[in-house]
Amino acid sequence: MKNILLIIFVLSGICSLHAQTLINCKVDTTGGYISVFDTVKYNPICNYEVLTKAHLDNHSANNRDTISFFPHKIDVLYKKSGYSRGHCLPFEDLAYSYVSAKASMNEKRNLAPQPQNENIGTKLACEDTCRLLANQQGSIQVFGGTWGTYGSMKGINIPEAYWTMIIDSDNNAICWWLPTHGGKIGYHDLGACRITQESLEAKLGFEPPLVIFKQQIR
Repeated sequence: MKNILLIIFVLSGICSLHAQTLINCKVDTTGGYISVFDTVKYNPICNYEVLTKAHLDNHSANNRDTISFFPHKIDVLYKKSGYSRGHCLPFEDLAYSYVSAKASMNEKRNLAPQPQNENIGTKLACEDTCRLLANQQGSIQVFGGTWGTYGSMKGINIPEAYWTMIIDSDNNAICWWLPTHGGKIGYHDLGACRITQESLEAKLGFEPPLVIFKQQIR
């Protein structure tokens, strides 16, 4: 938690003219993670957390059932349409406290429509890999967001893809590009979604660390 607070404090004072610009976005640093959210598409564009073994251990030590799932009014809409509420940063990562769990589970700055099969497929495999690395290394940095437009649902953009970037304890980047339609989306298909950092940034049109730490948002 100290790492998150330090990052938020530093972030609040940084604005670089050399950073890439994202339009129609706002930044939110509450709830244990940082979010850059598109206010027109209603999609998270680039979210960030420090995922630690201590946080995961704290979640495991507290029975998951003691933290409610915060029912959401559009759950029924999603399920009827074949979509789930896709979380850029998973609830399990942030369930070490009630405040962060609620912020990750229910707030639109961490949510977008996601096909149900992908939600329990490549996206879940990606999240499990992040947690495995955090448990092994003690702490990793996780960036995640959405990209593109496949369609819309009640005014909410359906992304063409989700993406995740890990910076591990040795400062190595591990990246995945997770298409929401037209590709393999099963749990064991995650390996086919691995891409280089350069390829990810070319697809996105921005570098996630620059957007988070040296933002120029308008």
